[in-house]
Amino acid sequence: MTYPVASFLIQIKNAYMANKNELSFPYSKIVLSIGKVLKDEGYIKDIKEEKVEGRQIVKVTLLYRKNEAALTDVKIISKPSVHTYVNKVKARTSATKYDLAIVSTNQGIMSNRKATKLGIGGELLARVS
Repeated sequence: MTYPVASFLIQIKNAYMANKNELSFPYSKIVLSIGKVLKDEGYIKDIKEEKVEGRQIVKVTLLYRKNEAALTDVKIISKPSVHTYVNKVKARTSATKYDLAIVSTNQGIMSNRKATKLGIGGELLARVS
């Protein structure tokens, strides 16, 4: 069984490296939530759910700025075997050299910036730049 969070983020990174415009991924709520965070933070152009041949998929439209990929690196932090948690103070600095950290909180999946504004912590899923 693959870990959908890691698989989704790595496929987005690989699609950018291959200069693709779109990417399809099997639907799950967590994948859609992470995609919405990436869209809100300006790493992808659009994300939507579609039904193709009886299967639900998530379709991601990639974003390029001056022929440069909007997303260049991904670091998966929490894995099924190891979970990393941050409190509301550490959520602010959890991105370090990366531009964005994705945090799973009791109020849903969000960026570290939003979690800091709300004063909550949670599981640190990944870092993106």
